[in-house]
Amino acid sequence: MKNNQEASCSRNEVNKNDRGRKETMQVKVGDDDTQDINKMADDFINNFRKQLRLQREESLRRYREMISRGA
Repeated sequence: MKNNQEASCSRNEVNKNDRGRKETMQVKVGDDDTQDINKMADDFINNFRKQLRLQREESLRRYREMISRGA
């Protein structure tokens, strides 16, 4: 089994001959890079969940304030 894995990533450039289809390029990713990518993905997911929780708390706070005003 190889230590390298292939990952596909989309390029922003569009080839005119492809009639609007985006090109993809293959990138070789080593085991160390895979660990870094996994950590970055975990950090992103955790941050996203934290932001959702903060938004829910803020929304609930505003709702309670509205109810307490009698509106």
